[in-house]
Amino acid sequence: FYLLLLALLSNMYCSSTLPAATPGPRGLHFGVRCFIIVVSLPHRDRMAPCTNQDPADLRRGKVSIPAMRIALIAHDSRKELMAQFCTAYVRILSQNELVATGVTGKVVHDACGLDVRCLYPGSRGGAEQLASMIAYGEVDMLLFFRDPVNAKPGEPNDVSLLRVCDVHTIPVATNIATAEVLIHGLERGDLAWLELKHPRKP
Repeated sequence: FYLLLLALLSNMYCSSTLPAATPGPRGLHFGVRCFIIVVSLPHRDRMAPCTNQDPADLRRGKVSIPAMRIALIAHDSRKELMAQFCTAYVRILSQNELVATGVTGKVVHDACGLDVRCLYPGSRGGAEQLASMIAYGEVDMLLFFRDPVNAKPGEPNDVSLLRVCDVHTIPVATNIATAEVLIHGLERGDLAWLELKHPRKP
């Protein structure tokens, strides 16, 4: 249909603009004009977005975001704050996998009912378990609510955990302000690049 319409329009244009004494067949001008117009038309497949997502979902902001494994740990004076934080963001956290040191995990579970995989208590090897999981690529994010002023002597060493996170490029928050930034980024899908950089081991 489009080619027929273009042929008619081009023929009318050639008949009205070319004088009768113009040398050469008018069909040549007609063919050249049709070729130029057809080539200049956008191709539907060429203009399609290069994505596997539904364009309607992209417009609505509905993109598939892989679940993350989030590690939780808190000094004794910050455990209640961790429970309050998890209660406030229970909807986002419930869509991801949580692992925590023993006491912190129990406090969070009792406060908001989240399913938490509990390791040993931090002072009995739980912090070392978390560090090992980070080193093996089994953790995507660490929320470590630490007390920089009144931490007890037997509490987890924050320096070793922060170091292993820096070595393996793991997002880490050490207070509620940075934790909120990470959680909101997780909700938007800003941290999906982690799955591409180092796919998490099961």
